[in-house]
Amino acid sequence: MWYKTTCKDRWRQVLNEADRLRSKNKFLCTLQQGISSAQLEEMKSEKVVLVVSEKYIKTYPEKYQNDIWTVKKFIDYIKEIER
Repeated sequence: MWYKTTCKDRWRQVLNEADRLRSKNKFLCTLQQGISSAQLEEMKSEKVVLVVSEKYIKTYPEKYQNDIWTVKKFIDYIKEIER
């Protein structure tokens, strides 16, 4: 997981840094709100899952809100795979 405060074009760094994980999801935690539909579509196609504070999900296009994970969901996921 990588932490960036802005996703504008920087999310692609995740792809470069996690090239060996091409077939797996990559998770990007951000504080940035309201990322464009075009960027969200690109992220989805590259298997980058956005992780944000639950209160921010409503700032993203409705079409993508179900694809965005809350921090809690991400933590629960990590706990589950660590078992």
